[in-house]
Amino acid sequence: MEPTELEKLQWENKALKDALQYLVDTKKRKDTIGKDSIYIQRKNMGWRKAEALLKQE
Repeated sequence: MEPTELEKLQWENKALKDALQYLVDTKKRKDTIGKDSIYIQRKNMGWRKAEALLKQE
């Protein structure tokens, strides 16, 4: 059974929220610890997640 349009939109919305939360958490880490390799890696991963979702459309 294929997901409905509403289910697809809900999934995309959740995925975008998760990617945004990941970036927010990464910024908090930077503000607390400073720019380190984990900060840079997490920031890049968050942006890649968001970009991948936007390209799906």
